[in-house]
Amino acid sequence: MFYDLVGTDEKYQGVDRSLDLIHYKRKDNKRFEIFLTNWLGAIELTDILPQNANNFDRLCDLCKIINHISACNIIVYDDKPIDNAYGREVNFLGIDIVADRECPLKYDHREDSKKILNNNGLCPDIEAAHELSYKWKGEYKHFEFLYVYTVLLNDGENERKQEGSND
Repeated sequence: MFYDLVGTDEKYQGVDRSLDLIHYKRKDNKRFEIFLTNWLGAIELTDILPQNANNFDRLCDLCKIINHISACNIIVYDDKPIDNAYGREVNFLGIDIVADRECPLKYDHREDSKKILNNNGLCPDIEAAHELSYKWKGEYKHFEFLYVYTVLLNDGENERKQEGSND
């Protein structure tokens, strides 16, 4: 399982996105300093240090701080379904396709592809992912399917998820 801190302002909610400085939209220097410090800490936790439960918990704490300044989420993803992220609840976003180290769902604007994708710009299930990859066989050689989830960070989010559930 892998994780990353991402911005929330894109239709595409797959693995080929991240939180970066363009997500900071205020001109307040003090808030920018808080954003920058925590954003750099998040980069260290996602790109430099080993991905493990301790660093994941630290990233969750940073995400909560950054969320007061700029909207962000933590995503987790793997090549198989995930039940939780180090004990935290997750919400399924969809299946992303990585093809020859690219994420074509982010850039594929063909109408026939859009009809297959869910509201997160991802495949709703593995069958849809296989269907799209079959259409791209001539363009790409290697395909990897990644199950993508957003991490629920607090009880309020968990309650909202349960209220909206039909289970």
